[in-house]
Amino acid sequence: TVKEIEWGVARSGALTPVAILDPVVISGVTVTRVSLHNAGYARKLGIGVGAQIEVVRRGGVIPHVERVLGKPNRPLELPKKWPMTGGTANGSCGVHLDGDFLFLDEPEKNREVVVDRVKHFCDVVDAKGFGDKVLTQLFDAGMVKWPADLYRLDVVALTALDRMGEKSALNLKAAIEQKRKLTLPVYL
Repeated sequence: TVKEIEWGVARSGALTPVAILDPVVISGVTVTRVSLHNAGYARKLGIGVGAQIEVVRRGGVIPHVERVLGKPNRPLELPKKWPMTGGTANGSCGVHLDGDFLFLDEPEKNREVVVDRVKHFCDVVDAKGFGDKVLTQLFDAGMVKWPADLYRLDVVALTALDRMGEKSALNLKAAIEQKRKLTLPVYL
């Protein structure tokens, strides 16, 4: 039984619905959440709060909704706005439907999206030291909105961050400077 539907945001700015379920054991694992992939898929299935659904573990791992067995008490409601957090981006952002997918109107103003994008870049180029906490502080301070902003950071500005001394700031600056020239496969 679907108890609730939560929405998550991806680094692309896409909003993804996730069904929160009454706990059910499938193949020896207790499943309480299942992705509904995108707004269009969830609407086509007719999923909403109170719906009875059949869930299988695809490949023996990933919970997947096979079909809806009973109608919902409340149909799926698409969010019309998305809360914004951090820095000067407080408030809310509009959302729009593009085919089956629901997207933020201004993903570059959303802390979660920006931190995920920049963290993904750091992981791809193997720039060490740029974890979620540091990137969140950089976003909140208005210092980073795009991965390219990392190359403009200066040590003095970095030392103004919480728990960031001069040595840590120098290490971060060195870590990103070492990644100024990328190999073609990494760049692509």
